[in-house]
Amino acid sequence: MKALFVMLALTPLVGCHQSSSPSSAEGKVADTRHEVANQEVAALQQQARTQAASAYDVAITEAEGRYKITRAQCDALNGDAKHNCVDRADAALALSKADADAARKAAGG
Repeated sequence: MKALFVMLALTPLVGCHQSSSPSSAEGKVADTRHEVANQEVAALQQQARTQAASAYDVAITEAEGRYKITRAQCDALNGDAKHNCVDRADAALALSKADADAARKAAGG
């Protein structure tokens, strides 16, 4: 019975002799820091892609809204004036979409 008690009392001390060497522990900490840093970079890159995609969506929605308003104004015109107005509206929409696409690509999206 006393032997069992002594063995149970010493059991927590057994783990103390199994600690890693300082260089091994430092290596594990360095590896963990590296892994965490990589995960943080990946998260930031994903955030940037998401923000770029959102900015693109907003820019396209705004451009299409301006286009619809301009086309409605063009519909009030006749003949060449209407044709020229529609051409300008089409060109403005294409330019706005190209700008939005370029901004998205520049932001990494």
